[in-house]
Amino acid sequence: MNAHASECPSENSRPTNEATSPVSAASDPAQAAAPPTPRRDFLASVLAVGAVAPVAVGAVAMGLRYVLPPTKMATADLLMCRADEVAPGESRIFSNVLGNRICLLRDAQARPAEAEPGNGWPFKAFSLRCSHLGCFAHWEGGLRKFVCPCHNAVFDDDGRVIAGPPPVGLTRIAVEVRNGMVYMQIPYAKA
Repeated sequence: MNAHASECPSENSRPTNEATSPVSAASDPAQAAAPPTPRRDFLASVLAVGAVAPVAVGAVAMGLRYVLPPTKMATADLLMCRADEVAPGESRIFSNVLGNRICLLRDAQARPAEAEPGNGWPFKAFSLRCSHLGCFAHWEGGLRKFVCPCHNAVFDDDGRVIAGPPPVGLTRIAVEVRNGMVYMQIPYAKA
């Protein structure tokens, strides 16, 4: 060995105090290389919670708004047409501001016993949006049926499913006849 090597001990030959050092460099090199950074870990946790919490709260709020019905409901009357504009056995199509199509039917049959004055008879109104996939059905006057061409769904003149895949019938819209005018009753949530 050379003389210089005997005077300068190498790092490996330095004595270490195993009793005073809780973790030796040989047992955990990652711990020895970088000291722990609890402030960084805490800051990262705070930022992660701060980023995720508003999204989670928003999702829960939207879910509750979807599941829970509004507490106060009211209806507004929307003028559709004059009663004499739709002949017995005929229909008329309307569109609302949301782009939904509404079919107003005038019954050609005699007044049924269950029909009371003021309930809209001889008129019925239905949303033409099919309950299967949201396509628009159309009224086949000769057949007295609603037909949705997307998947061959068929509904009777009361909106009930006759054939096809829709899970439920067409949505019925309340109508009222006052002073020779036909009004559609639109529900809305009061603030």
